[in-house]
Amino acid sequence: ANAIELGVSYNYKVTDHFVLQPGFIFESGPDTSIYKPYLRGQYNFDSGVYMAGRYRYDYARKTANYNDDEKTNRFDTYIGYVFDELKLEYNFTWMDSDQIKFDNKKTNYEHNVALAWKLNKSFTPYVEVGNVAVRNNTDERQTRYRVGLQYHF
Repeated sequence: ANAIELGVSYNYKVTDHFVLQPGFIFESGPDTSIYKPYLRGQYNFDSGVYMAGRYRYDYARKTANYNDDEKTNRFDTYIGYVFDELKLEYNFTWMDSDQIKFDNKKTNYEHNVALAWKLNKSFTPYVEVGNVAVRNNTDERQTRYRVGLQYHF
């Protein structure tokens, strides 16, 4: 589905290696608006490897067909590697919702691998490949491809 996503966050450097990042993401599509506050913690090793965890609460306001709003607790783990302007990252996501998400259950999961290239201080294009659920009432999964551009102020 086509949507626009905007986010704001702040990196709080706790130590030379550990960063806390509170943030908020807003996503808007044809029949849904999603509000996504989160808190992420990341540990950066001297080698360029990093590990991170994030908790995010997704509140989806659904405006079409009088659907119920959806509330999801989302837990992400990341492992990545930064080399000069390139970043390679693996992300596992676990979701626990108040509605059926996958295989007639209120839980779901995703696997994503992303490659990003920091062009300059402001622009970072990326590609991502993921394994995601097809429908909420089956155990079918499919490959998702994403291409995006991050802009940093």
